[in-house]
Amino acid sequence: MILFFSCQDNDFFLRSGPPTVTTESAIKNADEEVILQGFLKMNNTEIEALGFEYGEAGDTSRNVVYVKNSPDKGNFKYVISSGLSSDITYFYRAFIVTDSSIYGETKNFSFTGYTPKVDSLSSNTGQVGDTLRIYGKRLREKTFPTDIRFGNHSVYMIPASNDSILQCFISHNLPIDDSTAVTVTINQNVSNAHSFILSTPSIHRFEPISGFDGDEITVFGENFSNNIGYNEIFINDKQVERLTSSKEHITFKLPYMKFHGKLPIKLSIGKQVILSEELLEIKGPVIKSYSANEGYSGDTISIVMENIQEDNTFEVLFGDYTADIIEHKNDSLKVIIPSVSRSSLLYNYFSPIKVIVNGLKETSSSTSFKIKQQWHSKAATPFSWGHPYTAFTYNNLGYILETNDKVFYRYNPSVDTWQREEVVFPGERGKHSLLVVKSNKLLKIGGLVRGEPSHNFWEYNFDTNSWTQKENLPFSFTRATHFEYNGLLYILTNQGEVWTYNYSSEEFTQKNNLPITFYDFAFAFKDNQNIYLITYGSNWLYDPNMDSWQENSQNTIRQYDYLQAPVGVYAENTAYILDQGQHLLRFDTPSESWVKVSTYPGCGGSNAYKTTFTIDDKIYWGATSGGYGGCTPLMFSYQLP
Repeated sequence: MILFFSCQDNDFFLRSGPPTVTTESAIKNADEEVILQGFLKMNNTEIEALGFEYGEAGDTSRNVVYVKNSPDKGNFKYVISSGLSSDITYFYRAFIVTDSSIYGETKNFSFTGYTPKVDSLSSNTGQVGDTLRIYGKRLREKTFPTDIRFGNHSVYMIPASNDSILQCFISHNLPIDDSTAVTVTINQNVSNAHSFILSTPSIHRFEPISGFDGDEITVFGENFSNNIGYNEIFINDKQVERLTSSKEHITFKLPYMKFHGKLPIKLSIGKQVILSEELLEIKGPVIKSYSANEGYSGDTISIVMENIQEDNTFEVLFGDYTADIIEHKNDSLKVIIPSVSRSSLLYNYFSPIKVIVNGLKETSSSTSFKIKQQWHSKAATPFSWGHPYTAFTYNNLGYILETNDKVFYRYNPSVDTWQREEVVFPGERGKHSLLVVKSNKLLKIGGLVRGEPSHNFWEYNFDTNSWTQKENLPFSFTRATHFEYNGLLYILTNQGEVWTYNYSSEEFTQKNNLPITFYDFAFAFKDNQNIYLITYGSNWLYDPNMDSWQENSQNTIRQYDYLQAPVGVYAENTAYILDQGQHLLRFDTPSESWVKVSTYPGCGGSNAYKTTFTIDDKIYWGATSGGYGGCTPLMFSYQLP
């Protein structure tokens, strides 16, 4: 639109005399071009040039344009096809040049902007992320921005565009329509529309048709985006990592996730969402079978699996309890049946086996596994004095030498009862003695008497029910542990001394000292051909030929000020330690490590004095006294695997 106004008077008649020039009203043609018009009267004078001056109103700068091939007289004009800015008022006037310059009056016009014209598109179809070219006229204007629209949606224009070619990206926000009108708008001047169709993507196939988390899958099809960022793949509504893409393929990596099974691949390009007709199989763990349907805590079972890999990480659960994994291959797991909670120890525990792979995928057995009851409540000792006791086994009966009364209490497992013996120990009361059964005799060696280390050595004969005092020991101790090797009794004292006792000659011989001393815990045992000494933090190995001890490995057994010291026992060719009064550990010889296999089932376990003895395939743990009322005396048997 052009608005015209001027201060021209009404006298527009040309008179004779020098040449005259008149500024006529500007007009706008069908191509949105501004035409400046003038009228010339020659009056027989030679004209050197004619044209127009124009510029922005109020600005001293101006444009001077000349009209070529103009008539000698009459109307002349100049077409401004570009360079004008919207919403600007311009001045203009016609002029001629003879001996001097002669000007017509100054007039003004207001320019509201060109109407853009779209001639064609580089393509009438395309996909999100494609570059589209728009060809036409007056597509850029220096004052107002160009707005490219697909329907009502504006898209980003690439800066390299000019007034005859625009470039833009097809936006991911475009609506899904059969056809969209592409227009160009500058200062509310809207161009003619051209039709554009958003291409519909399709998935033809993918390879491979199954895979593990982290595997690469390639989707083949058509009308994908050239921009990898717009080709969004979802597996189980989880967006995947895309590696490469083109119009015909997308390669992506399967995400790590909990799901496994079959499902379609979802492709999202802008607002277009499609699903593959073929289903992709996400491989996950499957439990095929296991080597046993029941077992004790600490037993080892094998679980046969499918769809696992050796570099996977695994967690195996029996209900709420995590099993230790000692071996895994690409088709099986070997695990240790875990210990259940204290509240479940006195019952059989039933639960499916669950395997979790890489912390995400899981599978469960179709049937329940039975963790068999290992702990059974037994008759408690008929005394609860606050003394530490040492128990032993003779002739399939359990014995405790009760310190206060100085008599034996005998436990019979067949009737689950304790019986007080009548024979009284003739020596002084004491504690921490070594009680060693050999044939039909019991050796009572050393210990503390009246709080001091004792050299006393006594022997009890089970056949005659009599005590005999032997010659004093050549050593003493506050704590000691022992083992038997090559027919000799080895005694290891808290001061680090090592003595042997020959049962036949009844002689003690001192050996090389230990490289350490200990306070309240040391446990020695012979396992196959190896002799071990267990102390806090260390597993020591004895070399009989060199009569020397070396730290062979470390352990996690620690000393705690307010918890019961560990108690060790060797049964059924296996060493056990009740740690902190409540955690039952078993020695794994191949790895030389202590593995937790169960928990003491009684209350107040960490505060109660414990003593232990073995009968057949059971370990008996007696809690004789403790600091918690109602938690002692107690006794439980533990069924060995």
